[in-house]
Amino acid sequence: MKADVRPYIYGGLCLIMAIVYFILFRRMIPSTHGSTQALAYSMIVVMAVMGVAMVVRHKWSWWVGIVGSGYMLLLTIILFFLIIQSAAFLSGVYGAFGKGASSMAYLGAAVIIEAVALLPALMMKYLMTRAGRRGFGLEPIWP
Repeated sequence: MKADVRPYIYGGLCLIMAIVYFILFRRMIPSTHGSTQALAYSMIVVMAVMGVAMVVRHKWSWWVGIVGSGYMLLLTIILFFLIIQSAAFLSGVYGAFGKGASSMAYLGAAVIIEAVALLPALMMKYLMTRAGRRGFGLEPIWP
């Protein structure tokens, strides 16, 4: 039986995304607002920890992957609604210019789903399967 390489692939992708997030938040879209920085750096830390946990492959690292993926999905929902709220504000306050800016905000909200939620959602799906649990030394959830 061949060893399952998916945890290593997911771990590598998580580490790559942590590096991409770091470059993005430090160089391309820096912020001086405290709550925005906290969200940004928590994304970096969670992705890096999930990447390391997937490579380590212990029983506790399965939980780190599940909790980290859930956090990233929750964060995606929060960011999505914050961007939609900002788009509604722009459209309502700034007239025609605001409608153009709000359409770009809607586009940004759509990109958030692919940029933040796709990898954690796929990783959580893998971790919940029999092969995912077996790879971390756990019994299947369902008989």
